[in-house]
Amino acid sequence: MDMTFKPKSTPRTENEPDLIKWWLLKGDKVQEFCNELDNLVFPGEGHKDVNANWMDIQAKILKAAGKVLGRTKGGKRIPMETWWWSEPVRTALRRKKEAFKTWQSTKTNEDRQQYKQSKKEARQVIAVERSKATKELYASLEKKDGHKLIYKLAKLRNQATKDFVKNKILKGPDGNLVYNSKDILKTWHQYYDEALDK
Repeated sequence: MDMTFKPKSTPRTENEPDLIKWWLLKGDKVQEFCNELDNLVFPGEGHKDVNANWMDIQAKILKAAGKVLGRTKGGKRIPMETWWWSEPVRTALRRKKEAFKTWQSTKTNEDRQQYKQSKKEARQVIAVERSKATKELYASLEKKDGHKLIYKLAKLRNQATKDFVKNKILKGPDGNLVYNSKDILKTWHQYYDEALDK
């Protein structure tokens, strides 16, 4: 009797909370979201203090947004260079992913060969589309407003070299949330000054 055991998957570490997919709020989703907000019942005046009312309203809006737009899985986000992606790249990668899943579920040699073939095709499509996008980028740099684009690219590359791709949120000494990276550094500086003075 043959038995196969799947190895246990390691638990996902929560480095980043799940997020609402606000970037999907366009087209038909806007009307659907507005309809969902129209169905909400908000507390009237005099029920609670302002902060409690605000927290209640915020929770209802976020719940409606999560229902309409959906949420991400969370976890650590790996930044990818996708500025050159186009529809042929997406379809090639989708085919490759489907072939991989098929091969993983069946474990047959034919599916493995199909996966290898789709992987090779995806690599070729990516090379062609990336070179095409790079040529377009260089052509736009040669145009009249190209110097603005150079500064934009320099700024993006500078941001990519930093440790934190995404700003973290920190609670300041006054109890308010701090989002800006400069304010976060300032808050940490104040904290360590006070801690070392004691």
